[in-house]
Amino acid sequence: ERLKALLAEGPVMVRLDTEVWTGWATAHMVEGRLDGVEEPDKFVLFSGHLDSWEYGAMDNGTANATMLEVMRVLAQRLGELRRGVRVLFWSGHSHGRYAGSTWYVDHHWQELHDNCVAHVNIDSTGARGATAYDVIHAMSDVGGLAANVVTEITGQPPTIERMGRNSDQSFWGLGIPAMYGMLSRVPPEMTTPDQGALAALGIGGMPWWWHTVDDTVDKIDPAVLTLDTQVFLDTVYRLCTTPVLPFDYAAMAREM
Repeated sequence: ERLKALLAEGPVMVRLDTEVWTGWATAHMVEGRLDGVEEPDKFVLFSGHLDSWEYGAMDNGTANATMLEVMRVLAQRLGELRRGVRVLFWSGHSHGRYAGSTWYVDHHWQELHDNCVAHVNIDSTGARGATAYDVIHAMSDVGGLAANVVTEITGQPPTIERMGRNSDQSFWGLGIPAMYGMLSRVPPEMTTPDQGALAALGIGGMPWWWHTVDDTVDKIDPAVLTLDTQVFLDTVYRLCTTPVLPFDYAAMAREM
């Protein structure tokens, strides 16, 4: 209020001094597990980050709600799950640059290497106006699966792009196929001012309130959130139940 009053009288020069703390700290993560019936050791890793910028309704509150809903539905169909699913709520996503998922790799390396069949990541779902599903991120061997699910659920055949260095992709070194992260997108007129920089990172179509204090529940569209949730549920369900995993290794070989 003081600055506003000064600005009302003319230009103001401000000097801001900050003191940044850096160091090691203990962070906590939540993990849930549902075991498969026929291949109890095998599992799908379904993950999303728990920490948020400001209020974080879209990033990542809605995604956390989707994770809970997917697990709720799958828990009612345990007898149909050939493989299990682990749901991980990462800490250290932004403030630790994927510290949580990195820790998980370090402490579960052999188990992940031997038994994790795929990594499905979820981030920033249900945004108001996010009606575009034309571009989906996935590794080439699971790109076909992602395209099939998105087309069937949304009616929009997507273009598959490579995974970027985002969305807690800490599992590349184990060779685990990965998909999604961010899913539905908003049109250009609703995007953030730094959209060009985000596009360079493989992140596009984020609304203007992303990572701001305005990321509140009024920015969420229940219809979009429902559609996003259906995509993630169908994807995880297929990966847990399909007798032969729907991976296209020829596509991966062509890319290489």
